[in-house]
Amino acid sequence: MAVKITKRTVDAAAPGERDLFLWDAEVKGFGLKVTPAGSKVYMLQYRMGGRDTPTRRYTIGKHGSPWTPDEARDEAKRLLWEVVAGRDPVVMKREALTAKPAESFKAVALDFIERHHKAKGNRYTPEVERIFQRYLFPKWGERPITEITRQDVMQVLDEIAARAPVQANRTLAAAGKLFNWAIDRDIIQASPVVRIPKPGKETDRDRCLTDDEIRAIWMAAEAVGWPFGPCVKLLILTAQRRDEVAHMRWSEIDLEAGMWTLPRERAKNGKAHEVPLSPMAVDVLRSLPRPDGVDLVFTTNGKAPISGISQIKKRMEALSKVGLTDADEWVFHDFRRTVTTNLAKMGIPPQVADKVLNHVQGTIKGVAAVYNRHGYLDERRAALDAWANRLDQIINGTPGNVVPLTKRTA
Repeated sequence: MAVKITKRTVDAAAPGERDLFLWDAEVKGFGLKVTPAGSKVYMLQYRMGGRDTPTRRYTIGKHGSPWTPDEARDEAKRLLWEVVAGRDPVVMKREALTAKPAESFKAVALDFIERHHKAKGNRYTPEVERIFQRYLFPKWGERPITEITRQDVMQVLDEIAARAPVQANRTLAAAGKLFNWAIDRDIIQASPVVRIPKPGKETDRDRCLTDDEIRAIWMAAEAVGWPFGPCVKLLILTAQRRDEVAHMRWSEIDLEAGMWTLPRERAKNGKAHEVPLSPMAVDVLRSLPRPDGVDLVFTTNGKAPISGISQIKKRMEALSKVGLTDADEWVFHDFRRTVTTNLAKMGIPPQVADKVLNHVQGTIKGVAAVYNRHGYLDERRAALDAWANRLDQIINGTPGNVVPLTKRTA
């Protein structure tokens, strides 16, 4: 039975065990295919002749921008006129793809980032750009995107998974989004990442640094010196993400007010974030060199933020080896968990800790999250000041004893 294909009927179409087809009551042959995985694709079914000729199916595009029910129906009407004129839409698409030179993987990826990933309403994360720049452009940058094969994808993922299994999963997800977008825009006909399983097994880390380990890592940061040492100190003091701190800019910082405003373009969750700076954090920043005309806080050449911080970590591990209580390797992200744990021990409410970390999905969920727009800025400042006091106790006093916070110059 044919129905008028509208947004309501498309949204209501539920996937089943097999492909589900809905045919439009207005335009003959225009329909919607719903796959068992839940994908909804507009299509046109037609014949290039009489009843004795086989039916053909042309994929118009996946439901969603730019393909709304009305846009897809208009495209189906246009294609039917091509059929009437004796031109086969499937053959025309194939010829068009072979007639023009395929775009390079890098060109399509950059277009994807600007037109889709950064588009209003989409969740923008700098991590996706970093994945393309670091892992995929060096491998496939100038290759035609139509030539990227499943074997190419698996080879890259295997190389990444050998040293960073979770990063391999993130790379697979980023590549999958790009290839699906390219399909929707008729740049490619099929995705080479379809049904590739996650190469790495993900487990939630529960590593929380002890007071002795915090002290050892802080002292190692002092020994490493500029610019990596102060960067690590601010990671510990602010509990923000590694790249967010490493890419910090002076134009984002108000030292007099003790505030660092992280713009949405650099925040992992795509939301601007105000980070109160404790007096201890301000002291670290005031101690840093600030050349004229250089906006980056942590840089070795004045043009690009520091990189290779993971390599510096190995040097810090050697310097702090005596202070580590077990063989379980720490990572920079453990600082966030460590700070959160210490805030809880000090009686800081979990919703405040969530705001400190800039977590979107935190303690407050559901209807409460919709209506609770309180930023907890004063509470966050008090929490980070309390953490700085606690950190000063750990570094300069005996952990567990109350030691007054002393003025530090990093």
